[in-house]
Amino acid sequence: MDAAPTPDGRTEVPPPRRRERLRRAWLFFRARYLEADPRTLGLARIVVGLLLCANAIEHWRVARLYYSNDGVLSNHYLLFRPSTEYNFSLFSAFSTPSEVGVAFACALVCHACFALGFHARIFAVLSLLSTTG
Repeated sequence: MDAAPTPDGRTEVPPPRRRERLRRAWLFFRARYLEADPRTLGLARIVVGLLLCANAIEHWRVARLYYSNDGVLSNHYLLFRPSTEYNFSLFSAFSTPSEVGVAFACALVCHACFALGFHARIFAVLSLLSTTG
């Protein structure tokens, strides 16, 4: 659609079409709410990774009591008489305190690698799996 001249000689620009208005609104929404500064995301990853490391160290202190067969609830009882229908923990696979210690060391390495950004996507998934248990 071309601009039509008005009686006083000026050309009148037609209003933007609906598709153009939607495209402008989408670009505005995307720029404001769907994009993030990589520096902020990196800082958030570091903070979350350090919190995960602190959580793993805190649980590692009481691992003998809560996660091994020497503690309050053995994994044999937990696996064969679960308290809930959906019970998921990677740490249920380990029985002795040394096995549980190795599992927590692996979880701590995953959290530290995530905090440092070393293969962050892979270690984010591994950290999620070790934290949900």
